[in-house]
Amino acid sequence: MNNVEFETAKLLAHFKVQAKRSGISTDLSLLLTSETYALAIFQEVEDVTEDEDLLATMLRLRAKLLKPVVTPPAAPSIPAIESTAAPVTTAAAPAKPSTPTPFLRDYRNGARG
Repeated sequence: MNNVEFETAKLLAHFKVQAKRSGISTDLSLLLTSETYALAIFQEVEDVTEDEDLLATMLRLRAKLLKPVVTPPAAPSIPAIESTAAPVTTAAAPAKPSTPTPFLRDYRNGARG
C-alpha cells in the first residue's frame, strides 16, 4: 500500500466514524465504487451535519474520490466585429549586434577595478 492509498484509507475510516456519530451510515465499498452513491452520501452529509470536521473530511474525500467536472467554455455572447480597414503591417527592425554601451559600468573586478 503506497502513501496515497494509505492516506485515502485513513480518510475513509475517519469519515465513516464521523458520519456514524452524526447518525449517517455509510458503506465504504459502495462509496469507493459507485459515484452516484458517493454523491448521495456527500449531499446527505452536507445537508444534515453541523460538524465542521465532518464537512472538512467530506470535502477532502470528495476531492480524492470524484473526478472534477469539466465544463466546456461557453460560446462568446458578443458577436465578432468585422473590420473594414486594411490590415496594418509593421516591418521588423533589423537586429543589432549586442555590444555594451559605453555608459554602463563593468563591476566584474570590483567597484574600483
